[in-house]
Amino acid sequence: MRLAQLEVTSLFDQYRHLVRFPDQPQGEPRPSIVIIFGPNGIGKTTLLRMLRGLLRLDFNVFRRLPFAKCNLMFSDGASIEVEPVAKKTGPRPLSVRYRDHHVTLDPNRPGALNESDNEKVEAFRQGFFTATSDIKLEYIDTRRLIGLHDSKRAEALKQDPRLVHSQQYLSVADWSQLNLLLDPSVSTVRDVVNPKALREEASVALSDRITRFIADAQVNYRQFFAAQAPDMFARLLETAATSQGRFEIDDLSRRVGILGSEDSQVAHLGLEPVLSGVDQLRSVLAQAKKQMGSESLLTMVGAYLEMLESRAAERQLLADRLLRFENLMNQFFEGKTVQVNAKSGLVITSRVGRTLTEYQLSSGEFHLLYLMVSALIVRRTGTVMAIDEPEMSMHLAWQRRLVKALSACATGAEPQFILATHSPDVAAEYAQSMVELSPFD
Repeated sequence: MRLAQLEVTSLFDQYRHLVRFPDQPQGEPRPSIVIIFGPNGIGKTTLLRMLRGLLRLDFNVFRRLPFAKCNLMFSDGASIEVEPVAKKTGPRPLSVRYRDHHVTLDPNRPGALNESDNEKVEAFRQGFFTATSDIKLEYIDTRRLIGLHDSKRAEALKQDPRLVHSQQYLSVADWSQLNLLLDPSVSTVRDVVNPKALREEASVALSDRITRFIADAQVNYRQFFAAQAPDMFARLLETAATSQGRFEIDDLSRRVGILGSEDSQVAHLGLEPVLSGVDQLRSVLAQAKKQMGSESLLTMVGAYLEMLESRAAERQLLADRLLRFENLMNQFFEGKTVQVNAKSGLVITSRVGRTLTEYQLSSGEFHLLYLMVSALIVRRTGTVMAIDEPEMSMHLAWQRRLVKALSACATGAEPQFILATHSPDVAAEYAQSMVELSPFD
């Protein structure tokens, strides 16, 4: 399931905005891109926050805003709709619909307007989250992200969360969001599917996210990459049926050598070797070379190698994405190198050979690395990356290359990138992907 379109009417009592998300071309797995552009105050950030609220069933943003109706449609034709209930005076309750579910929410706090409807609210939540379980939203608020990047600030906040009130560490504007992340006891958000999981995800180091991605992708590569190889069992059956006289010892030995070389080339990425017992396999081939009538033995070795080559092809999808990530990051960074590492997930090295943590990077460098890691680990389908003001703290040259780099980093998958920006340079090569918000819509 994918996002199809987002529409809001009478936003701030004056604007109507419609954002359509492009269909994915059949047989061509690649990211889709929407870049929301417009003047200050038109509602770019608000649209992303509404999208986040709808997908997480957190309606606090709707309680605070003047609007007439907001509707998010999915690729299966279903939609979730929020509409304030008409009322002469005072805060207006929210009417929320999805398929056969309809609930009315309290205008001031999370939950149903009437206590008797609590079961209906729970049924709504279960039905919605079950139907949209394939969609994984990553909402990136660049202002908050940059505010967290400094290692001294992060360490100070960890030791004493009260420092969050101090201008020395963070702006007052970030206080409520950081309190929610740092201290579960202050959270009053009960519409959210799993506040604890969201806090944990926000606190995971980038190197740990890469390590987890590598481990998960090796267990099930189809979770992250469009399937390219045919079913292995069908291939083995075909080999058994058509292999008579097909395999030659020298060719099999060559293929063993290729697999061993590929294992060595990707070892630093932390990927499991495909070929184990290479010496034993070469011994079997040497024995077959001395024997007459060894076709059945060669067939067995050939079938085994085809299975290993299939695994190697799957692994190569992962290796290519990781190597592309390394290459892109090293094109951006000056005086530093970035490398995926088998043990630590990520190694950042300065020109003089000093190992750096992600929090020792500049604001712009950390911001870029965070976005690129998020693109690297996207799932094959269902990932939505909503990024507010991706251009912040970035040099103009980086802004112009950013979208192309994010797209390249997610090769083999079909995420939906949604960016809200003030900078036309972000969309320099993606004019066809721009949605310009206008006061005349």
